[in-house]
Amino acid sequence: MFHFLSGIPRLIFLTAPLAFLLLHAYIIYAPALMIALFVLPHMIHASLTNSKIQGKYRHSFWSEIYETVLAWYIAPPTLVALINPHKGKFNVTAKGGLVEEKYVDWVISRPYIFLVLLNLLGVAAGVWRYYYGPENETLTVIVSLVVGSSTTWSFSAARLRFR
Repeated sequence: MFHFLSGIPRLIFLTAPLAFLLLHAYIIYAPALMIALFVLPHMIHASLTNSKIQGKYRHSFWSEIYETVLAWYIAPPTLVALINPHKGKFNVTAKGGLVEEKYVDWVISRPYIFLVLLNLLGVAAGVWRYYYGPENETLTVIVSLVVGSSTTWSFSAARLRFR
């Protein structure tokens, strides 16, 4: 059951570099290398365990990408179900429909467009801080730029559906 609550930490992970780049806020007051040394073994262990359990049915890397993309939509319903289980409702998707023409669903893409714009703003702030900011934060700015750019790249692909 706790697996469905993973949308909230994923959203925090996607927006945490922005707090540093835009607001100069330290979420974790530690060097980037120390954070990486602490987090990477846990991430590798979780990925290997998930791969061992579901190796025949799902690929660990692509399922993580898929769950990260869905995080924006999974977080609110799971919070509602956790706080007030009787308030939520379940809608069944109609089966058998055929979508023949290509189109981009801009309504469903709004959260991703918002995150892309925030990350582009973060990249601009990071470039400015790289050249004009404190010299002792250069590595942290570079790491934040890489994470932010990766997030922007993962959300920039348009979702085409066939109608």
